[in-house]
Amino acid sequence: MKNGDIMNDNILMENAIAFAAKAVKLREELMKEKGEKLISFKLAECAADIGAEISGAAYSRSRDMHLAAHYEALSLASQCEYWIKLLCTAEYIDNKVHAALLEDCMDVK
Repeated sequence: MKNGDIMNDNILMENAIAFAAKAVKLREELMKEKGEKLISFKLAECAADIGAEISGAAYSRSRDMHLAAHYEALSLASQCEYWIKLLCTAEYIDNKVHAALLEDCMDVK
């Protein structure tokens, strides 16, 4: 693994942690204020798993395993996009929150 890969992983990890924290806080808010449990759980779970995949990639045994972990993180980020869009369509979040979350999600892709 090249030094640049480690730097990119560190930035991705920081972004992943920030995104996951926002997803967890949103879940808490939606459960408390609107009684929504399912969609926000799925979002928080996927968001947290992105960081886990990136973290695991840093200790991969091979370049192929490293890339596979990043592809899994990318797949999870795509799932997060779906859950964010569903929360907005179901009117649990407004367009402003929707846009902000999608932007944060893009930072982990």
